[in-house]
Amino acid sequence: MFKFLSERRQREILNLCEAELLRTQKANAQFVNGPRDLSARAELLKRARAEGLNEHPTIQRLDFLQRLLSGLATEMPDSDVPGFIAEARSLDMVNTDGVRRLISHQQMLELAEHGPEVIERTPEGHRVFLRCEAEHKGQTGTFEVRDDAVVFVGEVALVIPWATVAHVANTTVKDADAIAIQEGKRRTATKFVFWRNSDYARTLILKVWERSRTR
Repeated sequence: MFKFLSERRQREILNLCEAELLRTQKANAQFVNGPRDLSARAELLKRARAEGLNEHPTIQRLDFLQRLLSGLATEMPDSDVPGFIAEARSLDMVNTDGVRRLISHQQMLELAEHGPEVIERTPEGHRVFLRCEAEHKGQTGTFEVRDDAVVFVGEVALVIPWATVAHVANTTVKDADAIAIQEGKRRTATKFVFWRNSDYARTLILKVWERSRTR
């Protein structure tokens, strides 16, 4: 009888935790790390632990998100970032807004300390520093930053050699983060929009352009 009641309580709490985990995973981090959310989630985890559910995967994932969101709400120290990212990978939780924010922050720290790092080389020997999705004139394509040029491949293909670039600046296109690349002989700048990790992409582009000017 008592075992039946205990199992029923466990199922009820697990159902609540699974629903909260799903909601929190899908949400923008800033919308689920307020005092009320953190307090309600902490109480739910307390109940789960009281029922001996500490080792259940759902509880482990929810506990990770609770600690992550608490850290984001109180300006997590930079030294804690690698550990949280490693734990997210071990729990297969990299694809959440909070973790993506940490990965972006870590990339910015590494970019500030080491500068643009080579991710591969082209068959011609050019160094590639970034490859990501971007938008140009409403068309999505692959955007690549190399040591000799910026390359965009979508419905149209563009190659902008650094040797022709007179100016690069951050801008916006319909409220989205973008970069404007002004070639010397063109009247208007070529603009590329970034929907994810835009701060990192734009900072890296500016650094590679500045480096190209010193050659």
